[in-house]
Amino acid sequence: MDTMLPQRSCEGTIARRGSLRRFLSSLLSLPLIWQERYTQRRHLAELEPYMLKDMGLTKADVNEESLKPFWRD
Repeated sequence: MDTMLPQRSCEGTIARRGSLRRFLSSLLSLPLIWQERYTQRRHLAELEPYMLKDMGLTKADVNEESLKPFWRD
């Protein structure tokens, strides 16, 4: 009597590997994203009033944005 074992599909394993790669990739890119946010907010806070006016921003807008922690979007 032959015993039949269920066949396992490697598609699930491949999908899990892909998700793990995407997760690790996004996790590793976080410090770069956070650094970029910090830098951009710092530069924004240093702009002259006439530059802010050209962009349609007020000092209050800039203060609100520049006071956000780097991990907040």
